[in-house]
Amino acid sequence: MRKIRKAKVITALSLTVVMLAAMAGIAAANPENVVVTPANQQLDLGQTPTSGTFTTYNIAVSQIKVGGNTHTIYGNTTLIVAGAGSLGDLMFRFNHGTAQSGWLSNTQTWTWTDGGSDTDSLTVDVMNTGSAPDTEYQFRVYDSYPIGTGYDSAHGTTYGTSIPEFATIAIPVAAILGLVLFFNHRKRKE
Repeated sequence: MRKIRKAKVITALSLTVVMLAAMAGIAAANPENVVVTPANQQLDLGQTPTSGTFTTYNIAVSQIKVGGNTHTIYGNTTLIVAGAGSLGDLMFRFNHGTAQSGWLSNTQTWTWTDGGSDTDSLTVDVMNTGSAPDTEYQFRVYDSYPIGTGYDSAHGTTYGTSIPEFATIAIPVAAILGLVLFFNHRKRKE
């Protein structure tokens, strides 16, 4: 009887470790060379470029390799995760040092020149011009510069609201509740 209990405990702990390791692997899987932070922010509704409130994200560009490149960068709303908003609701404004783009809609580009090192930093201001409440937007920032005859481009992903993905919360909560219930059941049997 004790061997069966011990096997159940080991199985439950093993499953928990595997789930947590898988979640960490999913969170760390970003091989791209453009990173946008913070990952989630709340955007105000119905803003306009002349009076709008915006949220600022940091952009880290790395693996530039050779400095002094002219880059083309743009933001693009790729998905409505939840809510009734539209892909055209977001506008983007890029800042590099003292240079600043105007407000850009989806896929409108801005050109900037890196500082000559392997890494550089920019910011992007994101504004919600839509009016649909509780809409979660996924947008990406693309940065590219010519290498030979092609382009090296990469992107980072972030969300336009502070609502985390369901699986990000549900999996750890389910694992913890499962362990609590398992150990309570075990205690009651003893």
